[in-house]
Amino acid sequence: MIKEWLSFSLLSLSAIFFVVDPMGVIPVFMAMTRHDPPEKRRSMAFRASVAAFFILSTFAVAGTLIFRVFGVTLGAFKVAGGVLLLLTAIEMLRAQPQRTRTTPEERLLPIFEPTGAALVVCGHTHMQFDRMIGTTRVVNAGSVGMPFQEPGAYWLLLGADVQLMRTPYDFTQAATRIRSTAYPQAAEFAERNVLRPPSESEMIASFSRVELR
Repeated sequence: MIKEWLSFSLLSLSAIFFVVDPMGVIPVFMAMTRHDPPEKRRSMAFRASVAAFFILSTFAVAGTLIFRVFGVTLGAFKVAGGVLLLLTAIEMLRAQPQRTRTTPEERLLPIFEPTGAALVVCGHTHMQFDRMIGTTRVVNAGSVGMPFQEPGAYWLLLGADVQLMRTPYDFTQAATRIRSTAYPQAAEFAERNVLRPPSESEMIASFSRVELR
C-alpha cells in the first residue's frame, strides 16, 4: 500500500512539475517584474504560488466530481486538451514579430511591398508612428489606455490625410477611478499605464529583442 502511494505521489509530482514549469516561468517573471521593488516581487510570487496551489489542489481533490457534474469523460478531456495545445502551438508559430519605427526598412519591404497599398494602418506596439516603407505609408494609431509614450490618449484620424492625435485628460482623476474598481491590478495599472507609462525608447529597446530579423 505504501509503495503504491509513493509511486503515485512521485508520478503526480513529476507531472505537476512539468505542467507548472517553474524553470521556464522564472525568467519570464524576472523580466516582467524587473522594474518592481523586491517586496512587490515577493508579494506577486507568493500570490501566484498560492493561486496555483489552490487550483491544482481543487482539481486533484474534486476533479472527478467536476467532470461528472459537467458530463465530461477523461478521454474527451484528453482529446480537447490535445486540440487546445495544438492550436496554441500553431498560434505561437504564426506569431507576428514586433515592428516599430526603428525596424530597418529592408526587413519590412517583403511584408508591405506585395500589398500594393498606398496606406497601411497597424497597431499592437502601443506607439504612434508614421513612416514610409518603400512606396507604402505605414502608420500606427498608438494606444488610448496603455501608451508607451508620454501620458495621454493616442489615436488616429483618417480622412483626406492621416493625422496622429493625442488627447490629454485628467490623469490623476482617471488613476483614482481605476484604483476604486475591483480590478486586481488596479493600482499597478493606474501607476504604470496612466500616470507613468513606459517611455518609447525603453519599449523599443525591449521590442528589439523580438522584432523581425
